[in-house]
Parts: sequence; structure tokens; C-alpha cells
Amino acid sequence: IEGLIYLYIAIRRDHLLDDSMEKLGKVKQNLRSPLRIEFIGEEGTDEGGVKNEYFSLITKEIFNPYLDMFIPKSNGRFYWFNGFSYEMPVRFEFVGMLLGLALYNGVHLDIHFPEITFKKLLHRKYEE
Repeated sequence: IEGLIYLYIAIRRDHLLDDSMEKLGKVKQNLRSPLRIEFIGEEGTDEGGVKNEYFSLITKEIFNPYLDMFIPKSNGRFYWFNGFSYEMPVRFEFVGMLLGLALYNGVHLDIHFPEITFKKLLHRKYEE
């Protein structure tokens, strides 16, 4: 779309999380811009499919048990924050930024948090 400013990042597929944190952490423009992704060394213009693949891959990486940021609860029905994670707090902030980017860009993520998470985000009381 003419005149529209995109948020463009080029990342390596085999360093998805680290490249994303580095490149998005350096963004000087408003994050409320349509996102365009390029996988370095691969041909293809991001008309939406590459962006969707990117969010799918990075979501799987973030919630992978080896990263130890989130733990599955209720037989894997949802995830909760791992209070004993050795990950730096900036990684959790990055996850929040990614979730916001996905929402803004209209990308559906297959992640599941308990209802209390959304109530906390909306500053609503939780009733059991």
C-alpha cells in the first residue's frame, strides 16, 4: 500500500529468537506498523504468509520446554509463567511485545493462557 510505513526485519531461521530480539529491540519507529519478515537466504516476498510462518515458528520456540520460560498446566491445556526460569526478564518483555505485534498485525497465535492472565492485563478482578 502506497505511503504505508512497514516494520521490516530480516532474520536467520536458525537463530529466530535471538535475531528477533536483537532486531526488534533496535526498532526506533512505532511498533504499530504492519510487519514484513524476510528469512535471510530465502527468496520470497512477505505478502502475509511469511509473517504467519514467522509467528508460528517463534511461538513454538518460546513455548518449547527447553527454553524454560513457560510450563504447561492442566495436562497441557494452557501455559503459565515459570517462576523458576533462568531467562532474563527482557525475554519475557519480548514475548509481550511479540504478542502485541501479532495482535496488531491480525495474526492468530495458537497459544493458551489461563483466563486470569487476560483479566490481569485488563486490570479486572479475578473471581474463582
